[in-house]
Amino acid sequence: MSVKDNNSPHFWWLICLLSAIIIALVAYILTDRILCANDIMEYISYASVILSITLSIFAILYTYTSNVQIQQQFEKINSAASNITSTSDNLTKTGNKLNENLETILNRLESIDDRQEEISGQMNYINTQLNESVANKITNIPIKSNSK
Repeated sequence: MSVKDNNSPHFWWLICLLSAIIIALVAYILTDRILCANDIMEYISYASVILSITLSIFAILYTYTSNVQIQQQFEKINSAASNITSTSDNLTKTGNKLNENLETILNRLESIDDRQEEISGQMNYINTQLNESVANKITNIPIKSNSK
C-alpha cells in the first residue's frame, strides 16, 4: 500500500497532521497572542532541523534493515540454487546408471532369445530323430501270425 494511494490510511493521517500544523501556525502568526512571529519561525527552524536529523536516522535504519532482509533473501536463493544443482547432478547420475543397466538388460534379453532359439532347434532335432527312430522300429517289427 503506497502513501500516494488515496485509500491509504497513511495518506489521510499525513493530510490531517499537516493541516492541523498549518492551521496552528497561521493562528499563532495572525493572533500574536502566545509568541511573536519571529520566535515561532525560530522554533519552526529548530523543529525542522531536529525533524530532518530524525528522519535521516530513520532512513539509515530502514536502509540497513532492508539490506539485511535482501541479503537473507539472496542467501535463500543461493541455497535453493545449490539444492537444484545437486538434484540435477543426482538425476544425471541416475539417468546414466539407468542407461547402462538398460544396455545390460537388452543384451541379456538378446542372449536369452538366442538360447531359446538354440534350444528350440535342438528340441526339433530330437523330435525328428525320435519320430524317425519310432517309425523305423514300427516298420521293422515282424508281424506274427496266430496259425497253429
